This record gives sequence, C-alpha cells and structure tokens, in this order.
Amino acid sequence: MANELSNSMNKSTIFFSHSSLDKEYISLLKSKLSNKTAKTIEIFQSSDGESIPFGNNWVHKVEESLNNAKIMLVFISPRSMTSSWIYFEAGYSYSKDIKVIPIGICGIDVGGLKPPLNLLQGFNIASSDGLNNLITVINREFNCEFHEAFTEQDYFDFSLLDGSNSAETLGVLEVVDYMYFGFPNKFQHKAGADFSIKDDALDIIGDCLNGLNIQNEYSDTNKIHVPGMIFMKSNNATASIAIKMKVDPYSFHQCDEIINLLCTELYGEKKLIKFWCNVIFNKDVSLETTDFKVSSKLHKCGMEMSELSGKFFKYEGIDFELLPKPKHDLSHELNEESLKVIFNAGGLESELIIELIKKLMEAKVIKEK
Repeated sequence: MANELSNSMNKSTIFFSHSSLDKEYISLLKSKLSNKTAKTIEIFQSSDGESIPFGNNWVHKVEESLNNAKIMLVFISPRSMTSSWIYFEAGYSYSKDIKVIPIGICGIDVGGLKPPLNLLQGFNIASSDGLNNLITVINREFNCEFHEAFTEQDYFDFSLLDGSNSAETLGVLEVVDYMYFGFPNKFQHKAGADFSIKDDALDIIGDCLNGLNIQNEYSDTNKIHVPGMIFMKSNNATASIAIKMKVDPYSFHQCDEIINLLCTELYGEKKLIKFWCNVIFNKDVSLETTDFKVSSKLHKCGMEMSELSGKFFKYEGIDFELLPKPKHDLSHELNEESLKVIFNAGGLESELIIELIKKLMEAKVIKEK
C-alpha cells in the first residue's frame, strides 16, 4: 500500500478542469489518454468518482490536487462556458505558476474566447490531430516520448458524446451491420463513358491508404485490413466486382477521404460521375421494399422520387433505393436486402448517409423487428 501511494505521488500530474455536465466526455478522454501514456501520468478529474475518494473533503482535495499539478487543461464546451468554477480554477492555477491550457471541445473554438482564457495558448479537439496535441503537451512538459497514438476512430468515439444528436446517431449505428462498397471491373455511365478498373487495384488501394497515413496490413495477397474495414480482391476472373470493401458502421466516418480518393485512382484518367454503397442491416431490422408502399411513406415525410428512376428517391443531393433480398444466390456479391445510396463520385459524405438512415427509420421504412 505504501509503495502504491509513493508511486502515485511521484507521477506527473495533470488537472482536468471541466463542467460536471461534460463528465461522460471527459471520463472517456481521461481513460484513453491514460492508456496511451501507459498510465504513467496522474490525471485528476473531480467528477470521475475516483480522483476524490468517497468521504474526503471535496474543496480540500481539489486544492491539494491543484498544488500537485504541473499542467491544468481547461475544457471549454458550450456547457462549461456558463460555469464560473472553471475560471476560478484556471485563475488559481495560473497564480501558482501552473501551466494553464484552454482546450475547445464540442464545437467551441478557443480562438473566440474572451479574456482571460483567450490570452493563454490553447487548441481545439476537432479531429485526431487535436487529440494528439494532448500527447505533444505531455511530451513537452514532462520530457516524455509517447507516440501520437490517437486515431480518427478515437475522435469518432468522442463525436458520439459531442452534441445533442449523439444518442440518435448511436441508435442509427447500432442497427447497421456493415457498409459495402463494390468496385466493378467495368461499368458504363449513362453519359456513355466506359470505365475499367486498373489491374493492380489492390496495390493502388494500399498506396492510397499509406498516402493518407491510415494503418493497413495484408493478411494474404487478396486482402488488406484497416481498423474497422477490409478490402478483398475477387478470385473469380469473370466476377463483375473486382474489389469488395466492408466497413464497420462505427468506422464509416473514415471512408469519406478513402472512397473519394479511390474513385479517382482506381479508374485511371477518366473521372467517375457517380458511385454507390450498400448499407446492410442487422438481422433484427426489416426494410420496407415494396415500391408503392415505400413511396407512400416517404412522400408523407417530404422525400421526392429521383430523376434516376421511379424506384429511387432523393435526399439532400443523394439518391437511394431500398433493395429486397435477391431471389437468386449472388454469393460473389450481395445476398441481403439493403439500402443502396448513390452519390457524386468524390463527394461521399458519411454523415449525410447516417442522417438519411435516421430519416428512413423515422418514416418506418427501416424498423427494428
């Protein structure tokens, strides 16, 4: 016990100043940062139920932790901006020569803060780069050499807690099994242009992923694995689909940059006009695929039919169709009912597709059994 106490006292200490209304967000941040620094940094968070053991005097414990801290991170959110307590903690720490760093979260830009916090150098957490700034601060202030290990998936985990629609977004993701992108060997747009995929398509995908600094590894000559997604080359020379890509819904937000780049790189100099993806749902979710019933429900929600076809509908610049399960076994492609979404090639917006799924669930054309 004495050794544990001694080790705790010898740890470098960071104080998290925040609103209790942001407890869930800050608790997740504390957990991830602690893991990525091998738990060698002491992080004080007054709302976590651990930093202040039950029965201790709260104000005394806060003051003690402030005195032990070398850095205070002040998390500014729309909710914490109305709290005078973080300004008190920041002022007290600054007077004790503790380095105070304001950090904008949940859409707040620290550059727009009023004095005194805008006089201090800070940053925003609006991407994985913002999260990795935390590692940079720790390395600089504590003379450490931790790797910048935060990823876009980490940032997406925070985005689920960021804003009033986070619970709804999470509900949408929970009904989706995976997203599917199929890159054809050949296809023809209505404009008359023929497109053929390059022979070394899988290698091109690997190069694109490396260029985007996205971790990827081959498991065999026909598969590339990325956290939350997989690319598979078809072994069938006569198959219409050359490359299949499956994406976990919680990694879907990472696809925008990848797909938009591949639409150009995989098909040479010719620029694709349209591309598509299929959303595959969990087994306990049913889709209304009868065309006249779908049109009835969507019309009531203000969604119009698309100019592409009477079976397609449009929403905010994308076209979509609800597809039944194929009558014949198409094991080399899709064999499930799905939502097919067509978008401008190079213009994939994953957030818009998530928003579309939410609207379709509200319209009861996608519903849990």
